[in-house]
Amino acid sequence: MKGRNRRGAAVTLAVGIGLLAGCQGTGGERHAFPATWPGSRPPAPNTPVVQVLPIRIAATQGEAPASSPEGGLPTAAVLSALFVKYLHVNGINAVLEPPKGAVARYVLQCDVPRLSYAVGSSYPPTRAYEAELACQLSDAQTREALWQRRLNQRYDRTTVLDLMTKLPAVTHADDRVMYRECIVPLWDAMAQNVGTVVVSRHPTVSAIPERNLSE
Repeated sequence: MKGRNRRGAAVTLAVGIGLLAGCQGTGGERHAFPATWPGSRPPAPNTPVVQVLPIRIAATQGEAPASSPEGGLPTAAVLSALFVKYLHVNGINAVLEPPKGAVARYVLQCDVPRLSYAVGSSYPPTRAYEAELACQLSDAQTREALWQRRLNQRYDRTTVLDLMTKLPAVTHADDRVMYRECIVPLWDAMAQNVGTVVVSRHPTVSAIPERNLSE
């Protein structure tokens, strides 16, 4: 009987040590973030330069002025730089300002008519996030409109049971959700559209590989 109790205690101790080690250790493999942006590739030498004009946000969306006491960078400037990065990922030689001596082949102007969220008054609490992006590609020399597209992204969230009420509130929580669920997929989708039309107008530019937005 004593031997059986000892074996049981040893098994319990081994399981406890195993669980403790599992909590303390990371296990598995560790990977460093790649030196080059995932999915991106350098533009081909014959890729035309696309100048991205500063994104214009509708005044009704309540963007704070540059002199806002809250500080920080203007939202339009941040969204413009972010869009350039997504164009790069899609193989487009996009710039905010052409380098000295370079001439842009296209001009891309984008507007944000809607970038807001609504809070429902019913129970359970609901929030509807919505973003809209409209872009027009023009010839840099003639300013002739060559292509335009309007896309929107919506994300609805319903909180049935909130177990995080006792934790400190996350700073700009709704803005973070808007960025993650609306801005990122919308900017990516529009960049893919622009990449497709630029490639179609320049057959010598290698085709941009299709990517799954859900990845």
